[in-house]
Amino acid sequence: MAIVYEDFVVVVAMGLKQDGSLKANFVTCYQADNSIGKIRSSPAWSRAACLRLLGGGP
Repeated sequence: MAIVYEDFVVVVAMGLKQDGSLKANFVTCYQADNSIGKIRSSPAWSRAACLRLLGGGP
């Protein structure tokens, strides 16, 4: 998952804790000069979809 603020991107790896709740680990961050348009046009993050893909939701 990437979080964008202006042209600055923070990348986090999503996972599940033992109790099934979401956790996030910092991966990297950078200024996305030329790629910010492509990043902004990617699909929006959904907590429900993330949990479902990780096996922690309905």
